Amino acid sequence: MTLIDEIAELKEKEQAVILAHNYEPGPVQDLADFVGDSLALARWAATTPARILVMAGVYFMAETASILCPDKTVLIPDPEAGCSLADTITPEELMTWKANPLRLIEQPHQAGRTNPAFKFIDGCPHITAAFTGPWRTSPGVWHESMAPDPFAAH
Repeated sequence: MTLIDEIAELKEKEQAVILAHNYEPGPVQDLADFVGDSLALARWAATTPARILVMAGVYFMAETASILCPDKTVLIPDPEAGCSLADTITPEELMTWKANPLRLIEQPHQAGRTNPAFKFIDGCPHITAAFTGPWRTSPGVWHESMAPDPFAAH
């Protein structure tokens, strides 16, 4: 029996699925039951009847799946896998921004600039939750699915 066969057998026996982010290597994606961006993975996790979710991605993807699926076991092969985009703001910085949303959080290379800040919807749940209102209409919250299709006729 090959390793791939063993994984398939174990997935069936344990009622498990593998969800892989788009950036995972091809062999991981080949084993996955669903491949997509982090928002698509979260949505798919919420709809699958599987009782175990194996998240091949970064830690916040597993956290989000756990929140959406409290009755399921969520596993992540590398719990230290991080995301530079998700790590760009702390809860304290978010509270500073919310107190004055047009003031850019001061960084040495940005001194004196004022710009609105925004939050990528896929990120650490404790940061995403701090933005109020529906995510599609909240000022400063964005996801790539909201971007216009660059190939659409204009």
